[in-house]
Amino acid sequence: LCAFAEMRNKFSTRENKITAKDILLLSIGTGYAKASYSYDEVRDWGLAKWAKPALDMMMSGVSDTVDYQLAQIFESANASNQYLRINGELPDDADPDLDCVEPYNLKALKKFGDQLFEENQQAILSFIKQ
Repeated sequence: LCAFAEMRNKFSTRENKITAKDILLLSIGTGYAKASYSYDEVRDWGLAKWAKPALDMMMSGVSDTVDYQLAQIFESANASNQYLRINGELPDDADPDLDCVEPYNLKALKKFGDQLFEENQQAILSFIKQ
């Protein structure tokens, strides 16, 4: 959403306002980890124990909301095909913590990125050829 706003801000003039019809936006996510919590597991959690899961839930919600907003912006401009979001669920062998730079994790993240590209290569190539 910031990239969209920056494009409009940087390239709009008084005479020519940039809209979604003028922008081709490819959004590449960093992957997401699905987590579920049973009632029995969390019923006695205090604030300290909820801190990380609550932050993860908020960040995931923000990402999903921005994706939805951008899709709506481009759709309302009859330019749905000019916005593409690529993201995927991180595999079990990848640590979702952004500060984990252990060699095993970097290898798992690279493999994940390669697979995500392979799975979406046709869509990406079609998108950028517009």
